[in-house]
Amino acid sequence: MAKIYRYNENIFKDLMLNALMFDEDISSKRFRSDFQNEIIDILGYVLTDINDVKYLNFDITNDDGYYKITAYNILTALWFSGIFPIETKEILIKNSFQYGNIHYKFNKKNNTFTYKNVSNDENRND
Repeated sequence: MAKIYRYNENIFKDLMLNALMFDEDISSKRFRSDFQNEIIDILGYVLTDINDVKYLNFDITNDDGYYKITAYNILTALWFSGIFPIETKEILIKNSFQYGNIHYKFNKKNNTFTYKNVSNDENRND
């Protein structure tokens, strides 16, 4: 079970795009600090257990105008995707989560976050 927060499409993406529109360097320490504080404020409204905010762990790097946002755990990746699961500890242990027909998986070795559509037909044991 999870909650979905919707402001336009995704509040975190909206914050980033807003900053880029105003020519902000989103990889700067100042922006990262402000962005993290905004994320914590938002998570305070949507998380079942506010203490789960301790799992927020990410970095933003800039390579000649190419920005890369790296989530260092599955919860941060899910939150940045606009998904706020309730069973956080179990998800951190498994590094996977299913919401509806979508199965999300996080690889801790290379910090990759992937998803797969798993419809009922694919899960049948005929």
